Amino acid sequence: LKKDINDQNKKFEQKFTEHKEYIDRISNEVRNYEKRSKINSLLSEAQNILKKSPDEAIKIYTEILNMDKDNRDALLWRGITYSLVNKSEKALLDLSKLTKIEPRHARAFNNIGNVYANASQYKSALKHYNTALKINPQYAAVYSNIALLYIDQEKYLKALEFCNKALTLDDEMIKTHKQKISIYAKLAKLSKDEETRQKYIDKIKQEHVIVNMLKDKYLSELMSL
Repeated sequence: LKKDINDQNKKFEQKFTEHKEYIDRISNEVRNYEKRSKINSLLSEAQNILKKSPDEAIKIYTEILNMDKDNRDALLWRGITYSLVNKSEKALLDLSKLTKIEPRHARAFNNIGNVYANASQYKSALKHYNTALKINPQYAAVYSNIALLYIDQEKYLKALEFCNKALTLDDEMIKTHKQKISIYAKLAKLSKDEETRQKYIDKIKQEHVIVNMLKDKYLSELMSL
């Protein structure tokens, strides 16, 4: 009888342990789900106010990182937002941490490049842009950012080369078409003969036509939503 009682106790303890483990696992899953839902809600809130209230957005990204110190979205966007409010050192800290967590995060490297570009540190900017392109050679925005570097350095033909690379990958980038207009205007101004000057003026007109067509297209798409 004593053996039967001991056996029954062991079975009960085993069942209790199994049920407790199951309940703990479900409880953890529920907590993780609630945490993810809260984080996603905060990310959405921050994105909605980022342009109007970047400082408030930073507070929300910080709240997320207090909940999950390695959250990749929060690190990326807090880094980008710090850059927007000219807090370059803090931007680099977040973006660099993100590249350590995810060494092939092309967008992080691109935004590190943007931070250096804004500080006119062209060599460092180009290094990080090139790293982003090694990870993702189809990243059109990076080619456009490199074009801006060359515009700032008054290397207009080189800038034009990278604008065209960007538009080969995505020919609807209005920003890059506007960059080409800026480049052609500079080249027209620098032209030493009327024929060359007129060539660039004609190209400016062509780019304006493209920009207006793209604006009309996007407006039409918004109206149809």
